[in-house]
Amino acid sequence: MTVALRKLAAEKGLLYGTTISAAQITGDHPFVDLVLQQAGLVVAENDMKWQVMNRGAPDDDDYGPADTIANFAAANNLVLRGHNLLWYHRTPEWYFDLPSQREQQRAVVKHIEQLAGRYRGRVHSWDVVNEPIEPKDGRPDGLRTAVFLETLGQGYLDLAYRTAREADPGARLVVNEYDIELDAPEQEARRSALLRLLERMQRSGTPVDAVGVQAHLSAVGGPPLFRTASAAVSCRCREPRTDDPDHRARRDGRERAGRHNCSRPSGCRHLQPLSGRDPRRARGQDGGDLGLVRPA
Repeated sequence: MTVALRKLAAEKGLLYGTTISAAQITGDHPFVDLVLQQAGLVVAENDMKWQVMNRGAPDDDDYGPADTIANFAAANNLVLRGHNLLWYHRTPEWYFDLPSQREQQRAVVKHIEQLAGRYRGRVHSWDVVNEPIEPKDGRPDGLRTAVFLETLGQGYLDLAYRTAREADPGARLVVNEYDIELDAPEQEARRSALLRLLERMQRSGTPVDAVGVQAHLSAVGGPPLFRTASAAVSCRCREPRTDDPDHRARRDGRERAGRHNCSRPSGCRHLQPLSGRDPRRARGQDGGDLGLVRPA
């Protein structure tokens, strides 16, 4: 008899989870059965992203799909993660047309208060700001030159995390970033910029609890993983899906190694291998995976 992944994870003090959508909950019963068999955690794949929720005007958000996911988690005793509160790539079009910085700041605060507040006490952790780093943009601090930095300045990070803490004091607040997981020169600049950002946030008292390492790993070679002794790291690692048996065998070995590393107190605390997803599912445009979480 095959042991459920959530049970294997529990042996190492981890939670095994998956992204999911409201449409899957209501219309893909085989996938829902798989989730209930294998997972101990769910995270909204797209249904909690601002632009996805918004109907095209200020104060006009559709919480129905997000509620479906939150209620599904509660009904089935699954841990719920929130993804995400701010992401430059999923910002409503009307935000760009707001006439003043004051109104833009008010819109950001109101969105975080409403979304995080709506699920207060129900969410394990929030990806508060998604992908804030981009060294190629040329700023000395390494921050991404995108909508929130351009409209609110670098203080938008402090604003977002303090607002999220007030909206849901019990949720762990995460900075999520990609291309920081490999011991490769091209990722060192991004990783260093992220670490400098975290140091600044800690010095200023900004409430950040964990780092999301949005890794895109290959099972067929490439640079080794970057190893760090940093504590309280939350990581989400994505790997390609394949039907090739030899590739699967190599992939499974990497997953076992990843689960071993994540069981260490000073190591990775949240792992989402793409290979764990239902093989019938096509990858969504913003990704989505099964994964591991160490309970807080």
